[in-house]
Amino acid sequence: MAAQAVGRLGNWFNQELYGGPTTLPWGLEIYRRVDPATGLPDPLGGIALDRTPIEVVHPTFLYELLWNLGVAALVVWADRRFRLGHGRAFALYVAGYTLGRFWIEIMRTDTATRVFGDIRVNVVVSAVVFLGAVAYLVLVRKPREVLTGPAAASDPPPDAGPDAGPGGDPVSDAADRDTDRDTDPDRADDPSDAARSAGERTP
Repeated sequence: MAAQAVGRLGNWFNQELYGGPTTLPWGLEIYRRVDPATGLPDPLGGIALDRTPIEVVHPTFLYELLWNLGVAALVVWADRRFRLGHGRAFALYVAGYTLGRFWIEIMRTDTATRVFGDIRVNVVVSAVVFLGAVAYLVLVRKPREVLTGPAAASDPPPDAGPDAGPGGDPVSDAADRDTDRDTDPDRADDPSDAARSAGERTP
């Protein structure tokens, strides 16, 4: 989500995907860009010869950038607070993003496919996907997945002592050390190891 926010900066450099006219102080100034070789209008690849703005518009890409950062923070907080599982964190991201995209698309004035009369197709898509993501959040109430299998067995339980091994059993760990001594000729005659082994076997 944060990467999507950063990507919106490209719209500022290209002066594209903006909204309608505004008098707000953070409005985006649009200049007439032309191809210096031909003098013909070139909104994307041209340069601005006259620094007088032809229009001041809503920077909708800036609104989306800030919205995306807010949704990213929301997903991180909700996942830590509610321990979302089974794709619910992703569903929250989808719901948050499409909710913002819905009202931002309404503000935009660039050319887009229109459906149902004069509605931008992205507005309709955002609304449909938003409803689907919210439905998933409401219907899927499963707790976060619990790690099982060999990976989980390699982690000692929280109440295991400092000598506990993968299974959290100090006795089995002592046996493992005895096996290591039996198979390691350099440690077989170590008096300190023998004394420690005898102490571990004493009831």
